[in-house]
Amino acid sequence: MTRDGVLNPTAELFFHYLREDTDYLSLVSLLAAALELVSLLAGKRPGSKKERKERQSKIDELEKELDAKRQEMDVDEDPSMKNESRMGVHTAAAKRARALLWAHMLRHDLADKELQDGESVAPCELSISNCVEQTAVLQKTPILLNAMLNISLAHNWLKTSLSIVKLQAALVQALPPTASPLQQLPGISYDQALELEAVKGAEGKKWAEKAVKRGLLENDAKAVAEYWPRLEITDAEFKGEQCLRLPADDCG
Repeated sequence: MTRDGVLNPTAELFFHYLREDTDYLSLVSLLAAALELVSLLAGKRPGSKKERKERQSKIDELEKELDAKRQEMDVDEDPSMKNESRMGVHTAAAKRARALLWAHMLRHDLADKELQDGESVAPCELSISNCVEQTAVLQKTPILLNAMLNISLAHNWLKTSLSIVKLQAALVQALPPTASPLQQLPGISYDQALELEAVKGAEGKKWAEKAVKRGLLENDAKAVAEYWPRLEITDAEFKGEQCLRLPADDCG
């Protein structure tokens, strides 16, 4: 176990595969390959060879649906990323973890209850509801992402660090990074959020205030937006030395 609270094999995995140009999709794949998630999902229901093939077929079908949804929401691979920086998943458990993570962020309904928790329960209406297996995966992500972020910061990789922070927010909000903040409101779809931004002008830092003042929202969405918190910096000051110290420099 490392100081960041992750298993040593996971830390080694992050150290070897995290790169300066690692894009968002590869970050999700790298996260899904963490030993904490793989061990959580691997071997829960071994079953026969036929049953394993059926489960894998369902995961493959789900991944196709998620790929189509990502394309609709413009979540694409970064074309500037080097081939050697691309991260894939190679085990059934890692594939399952990646599918569960993307299903959560894309708010994709997990119609197959086996994909929700592996138990005989009623199907969840939304992928963000308390599905046992998916929730267990999500609960482990904060520590893993923090460890990933520490590695990136140690290398001074700004782009990668920002992508990891965005992924942290995306998992909290159950939204991909390309989604409008309006989609956080209840009952607002991806297309509706884009229309409110592009056509109705509910965009920028005061998007919630604009949407409420212009009467663009109704029912639950309006009720939530009226009390949406917004950080406002009223004052700032610098405390410390009066100049930046560089090698061989002296503050005179």
